[in-house]
Amino acid sequence: VCGDAVVRHGTVLLSLADANGMVTLQALSIPYAAGLSQSATTPVRKLSCLKKLADQQFERIFFSYILETAVQLNIQATVYSICIAMCKLTKATHELQSLGPFSMVVSLLMTFLKLLEAKDFFQVVAVAEQIAASPDVCESTRSNHSALAYKVHAIRLGCALLFGSLLYVVAKLLMAQSCEDAVWNITGCVTLHA
Repeated sequence: VCGDAVVRHGTVLLSLADANGMVTLQALSIPYAAGLSQSATTPVRKLSCLKKLADQQFERIFFSYILETAVQLNIQATVYSICIAMCKLTKATHELQSLGPFSMVVSLLMTFLKLLEAKDFFQVVAVAEQIAASPDVCESTRSNHSALAYKVHAIRLGCALLFGSLLYVVAKLLMAQSCEDAVWNITGCVTLHA
């Protein structure tokens, strides 16, 4: 199924944990990969373990955190703002609107905690720079390091995009209370009525 690649039970379990949202097992992926990398006997195997971890983090950052969580939070913040605007226009009370911001704040906090997990990832893959700096590395080690470095840069970009998106959601939530029509986008308060 996997060609000549060695697939361990732990790797399969951690992949399934990502797909099923098992947070406790997801949190173990970095220490597991760090342990595999430390126990690897050759630089090529160490970089291979780190590259698998980078692939997993890349998928997690872009597909789960950005394309699921960040998009959902932006949609929720927009819908919340529109509901506040409708309440203002119809002079209705909006007591029931307190659960939406509470849910979004909890999601924001949890996503910021996930960014701290990315910090641990960057500390673990720093070993790759030490391996690549060694004068006696072979060509396959250099190519593995090059692929890993590319993936690490992409993950850094993803973390920056995620952080910016979360700040945008925070701004939308705060501005929903101060804009006249409760809706805000990057250009400022939006006027909903003519």
